[in-house]
Amino acid sequence: MGSVKWFAQLLAWVSTFFVARILQPSDYGLVGLATTFLAIVTLLGEFGIGMAIVMRRELGEHELAQMNTIAMLFGFASFAVCAAVAPLLAAFFRAPELQGVVVAMGTVFAITGFRVVPQAVLQRELRFKDLAMNEGVQVTIVSVGSVVFALLGLRYWTLVLSAVLAAVLSTILAVRLRRVAWRRPVWTDVEGAVRFSRQTVVSRLAWTVYTNADFMLAGRMLGRDELGAYSFGRNLANAPPERITNLISGVTPSILSSVQRDAAAMRRYLLVISEALAMATLPAALGLALVASDLVPAALGTKWLSMVAPLQVLAMAAAIRGLSPLFAQVLTAVGRNHVTMRVSLVGAGVMPLAFWIGGHWGAIGVALAWLIVYPLLLVVPMGAMAFRSIELRPSTYFMALRPALVSGAVMVAAVLATELLRPVFPRPGTMLAVKICIGALAYLGTLWFGYRARVLTFVKAARGARA
Repeated sequence: MGSVKWFAQLLAWVSTFFVARILQPSDYGLVGLATTFLAIVTLLGEFGIGMAIVMRRELGEHELAQMNTIAMLFGFASFAVCAAVAPLLAAFFRAPELQGVVVAMGTVFAITGFRVVPQAVLQRELRFKDLAMNEGVQVTIVSVGSVVFALLGLRYWTLVLSAVLAAVLSTILAVRLRRVAWRRPVWTDVEGAVRFSRQTVVSRLAWTVYTNADFMLAGRMLGRDELGAYSFGRNLANAPPERITNLISGVTPSILSSVQRDAAAMRRYLLVISEALAMATLPAALGLALVASDLVPAALGTKWLSMVAPLQVLAMAAAIRGLSPLFAQVLTAVGRNHVTMRVSLVGAGVMPLAFWIGGHWGAIGVALAWLIVYPLLLVVPMGAMAFRSIELRPSTYFMALRPALVSGAVMVAAVLATELLRPVFPRPGTMLAVKICIGALAYLGTLWFGYRARVLTFVKAARGARA
């Protein structure tokens, strides 16, 4: 999975930067407004059914067929909601083009409704190699398609058509690998799974509200160009840690559910996975913040310079967000869904206020809410309750993060010191290459000489998994 996903990420980044050089920030801003609303509707299309299937292993083919029908119906219902709300969103944001964008992207829900159950069953059956290969094929075709759309001058429709193409491909590939029948739902058969789904979807709905509230409020308070710069910057900042975290998060629910009654095993999994995640996500996020001032003009052009400061703040916040999903997964595995739901509801109530206050200082103010308010309000409480549930000391957890934290600090110092070389390398592209090389050497060198035993442990585990 890791090999295919990194290839897909590299290809997607090349395509993204190429397309961004052709499109305007306003194109990303317009689609960003639609994506904010669609992220909320996404929960209707899936309704937590996928997680319920992964966690409730007692569901047989008869029950899966009924859940498949429910997922399909929710997908079509989501499309209907998009079509009905599209004119209202266009009027609210004073963007007539938004109506067509929302309706077109709403078709994604009707398409992916057929994918929810087959993909969840593939995850439950641990067929991650098949899932990864499907993603590789999908990303390859979509990356090429998005470049073609941009070259044809389709502007913001480039982003819309790419999303629809991705949905079509992912659905076809998942259904091809794992066919699931359709049956009329019988409440007594699916009651337990639907109840679990309902608890999950409330938590996810609250999460979706506060993670997308920045776009909603920024869409009203910022200009379209500034919103586009913020939207692209946030996507860029979150991409490296999210790709890595999602790679692990796609596997961990199945694993954690199998040891949900074994606190010692839960502690071991949380510590080892967190340590590995920190080693991978921390340098990616902090490194992006350190090189943003050179990366943006070199890769995107001077028209994107307004993105630099928000990107730096958002990248630092992404370093924290990369680890937080594990806390919710632990709580879900031990049967404390209600805790996750309550914390998420608090976030849904407070984070929009933080974004609104920050919005008075522009995009940088909105970004600072992610860096300051989010960790204190959500990550710390969720982590504390997860630790308590599995009897884990916070000090033990932070000791597991020590290799990444120490190596990251050395990397930051080394990259900041390279600013002394700017008179020698005045061009952004050259300075970018120098910073990347020095930062990578500093981080990897500290890991190797300071924590070699831990690094070799993960290398040996990776080789064993590949074998």
